[in-house]
Amino acid sequence: MQSYEEGLTTIRTLLLFCCLLLLSACTLGAVQEEGYIISKSDSEIWVVPATEKEMEEKGFEELAEAYGGEGTFFNISKLDSRRQEKLKEGQNVIVYYNGDKATSAPAQAGAIKVKIVDCVCSKKPVFEGVIALKWTEQAHQILVINKISGEMLENGTREEIMDIASQEGNGMIFYVSERKFKELEVGQKVSVTHQGMAQESLPPKTGAERIEILDE
Repeated sequence: MQSYEEGLTTIRTLLLFCCLLLLSACTLGAVQEEGYIISKSDSEIWVVPATEKEMEEKGFEELAEAYGGEGTFFNISKLDSRRQEKLKEGQNVIVYYNGDKATSAPAQAGAIKVKIVDCVCSKKPVFEGVIALKWTEQAHQILVINKISGEMLENGTREEIMDIASQEGNGMIFYVSERKFKELEVGQKVSVTHQGMAQESLPPKTGAERIEILDE
């Protein structure tokens, strides 16, 4: 006769086996699609069949224009919240779905599971700092400074802040989209992924590919 401890062990083993069966059933018979995420909202990711070279050389807005109605918008609302948070623009992913797609351009489907293969964005330069200024002169721009005091950020003149940003490696000006420009505020700490090729100016200027707010 099994002891109480042996019985518990058997039950745990059976439960683990059932969980594994359920997990495998989620993707059993599912269709998969591989590509790169070039856009993400709270409930969707846009996955396109871009190449790694394209991802390294082009910004997300440029890719969105190039691929237009291609790829698929995958609804991710049914995924675990932690998995949703891990998904970012620039990631190479494999998306599992039940095969049903809305006939639109881009197509639309519901994601059952998303596997992250790689992230081209991690191979690109990243600049972290505080948004010190934002303005629009032909294009939407933000100034991000790595080291600046709270007093200078709040009370410094534009010229004084620009002088601090012009110190080697301490500041960069980024071109951003109108939508992102409206979302960002002076004083926010951000991480900016960019191509690295900057205009020869002080501070240097380049286009932002992805901006992550590190704190509010």
